[in-house]
Formats: sequence, C-alpha cells, structure tokens
Amino acid sequence: MNAKTATQHLITLRTITPTTTPDTHLHSPAPTRTHTRATPTLDQHLHAHQNFPHNIRALADLNAWAAEWCAQYGLTHHTDPLIRLAHETPVLEERDPHMWDTLTREITRILAHITHLAGYTPRHLGPCPICKTRNVTQNPTKNGYAAKPVCENCKTTWQTASHWKQSLTALELRALKTWNTPGLYLKCQELTRLHPQLSAPLLAKWKQRDHIIKTEHGYDLASVNARIAREHNKKYDER
Repeated sequence: MNAKTATQHLITLRTITPTTTPDTHLHSPAPTRTHTRATPTLDQHLHAHQNFPHNIRALADLNAWAAEWCAQYGLTHHTDPLIRLAHETPVLEERDPHMWDTLTREITRILAHITHLAGYTPRHLGPCPICKTRNVTQNPTKNGYAAKPVCENCKTTWQTASHWKQSLTALELRALKTWNTPGLYLKCQELTRLHPQLSAPLLAKWKQRDHIIKTEHGYDLASVNARIAREHNKKYDER
C-alpha cells in the first residue's frame, strides 16, 4: 500500500467509524487495552492487540490506536492523532519498511472490520474491462458509496459507475463480435444490434442456404460471425 492509499483509508476510517460503541448484543465485548509503557516497541504494540482489530469498535478506540502509532514514530499530536498520522504517510512510507508494512496491514484490517461493524461494506461491481479480473469495487463512505469505482487489481478508476458500465459494455460487444464457440444463440433483434449490417431477410437467406445455424433458441452466434468473416474476406479478395 502506498502513502496516498493509506491516507485515503485513514480519512475514510475517520469518517465512518461509529462515535459510540455499537450494541453489545450484536458484537462481542471489546477487550481491555494493555500497554507496558507509554511508548511501546513494535513487538509490544502487536502483543497488546491480540484481538486486533476487533478491539476497535468506536472512534475513541481508533484514536487510541492512531496515538500508539504516532508515539511509535515520534509524532506529536494535540487532538486528533488519526489525522496527524494521515498527513504524515508520505514521510512514514520512506522510513522503516517493516514498520510501514505493519502499519498498512493494520489499516487494511481495521478498514475491513469497521466497514462491516458500521454497516458499510465495499460494493463489488464486477469485472474490469482493462485487466479482465473481477475486482471493480466502490469503497464506502458515511454518505454512501464513493463516486469513483476502482479496480483493486490494476488500479484503473472511472468517474462514475455509469462510465465503468459503458466500458464493460464495449468490452462485451467486442467479445461477442469475435465469438467462435458454438452453442451461444441470439435472437434476430440481438444480432442486428450487434452487427448493424445484418437484417432479418439476410439472416433468413443465410439460414436457407445453410450458411448459418438456427435452432428454436435462435441463431448460433459462432456460425453468424464465421459467415460475416467469410463475407468480409471475400470482398477483400475481390479488390
């Protein structure tokens, strides 16, 4: 995780973390914090959170966690250690790599825990038209889902969910236009939308001449695409 992402996650946590502890009948009681001294070493910090991150249930807990990290890094803060930590991430990333790795892993775990605890869970939209993985999500905020969907794999972002959907539709159209596996059947109206050069009479003529396959389910897309490719190659050869 880089500094920019860490800062975004910390600000998100500052926004969505409950100001008071949620109902205890829904969650197990938060364990008591134990510290060996005011500024624990990293090992002591980890040992003090055996039930981490479930011991963080409200904003006071989150601030206490951030204060521990501020102390670990030697950062002073007056009222809001979480904001101080968020502002210092570019500097902290360049310091001790082991500490940074531990900090960012804790941020990730806290974010997953708090979003579940507060009722905000990442919205999984679907596949990424760029890297083809199914990792496009919208992260939660207190006022709803974030405006910009992002692929967790390749980090591509879109301005809105509609922009992502348009990109995905274009990808699906490209895939259908080159589909070559028999067994996928489309209706005449679907084929004419996919291939505007087609028409119902032309499809009927191709079917009559056994150039394409048609069943009760519709036209076999692979056979239609193959026929279109042959027509294209024929016109190219005649030039």
